Amino acid sequence: MVEQTELFQLPPPSWAVSGDCSVATMFAHRQLREMDKDLRVHARYLHASLRWVSHEPITNTTLRDRFGIDPKNAAAASRIIRDALEAGVIKPVDPSQGKRNARYTPHWA
Repeated sequence: MVEQTELFQLPPPSWAVSGDCSVATMFAHRQLREMDKDLRVHARYLHASLRWVSHEPITNTTLRDRFGIDPKNAAAASRIIRDALEAGVIKPVDPSQGKRNARYTPHWA
């Protein structure tokens, strides 16, 4: 599900438990500007998790690809990274790395 969400640049799915069942809800495509901060941070976390299981860290470039952000607007991707770091859902691969070419993993990795 997460892989398809990434492939089609969809908002992150929602999961809920109802009794003995788990319910997953996928959402239609939305432009990045139509997602609130929490959705963008959650999408960043899922992006980091999916890339981690593929043994690939996330970067500003992978995030731009995920959200379809024009390379000229890299600052938008940087803001999403900053928000995800502040929320504690991702962490730097190397805490001493500079911001340029920085790589990140999920907080639990």
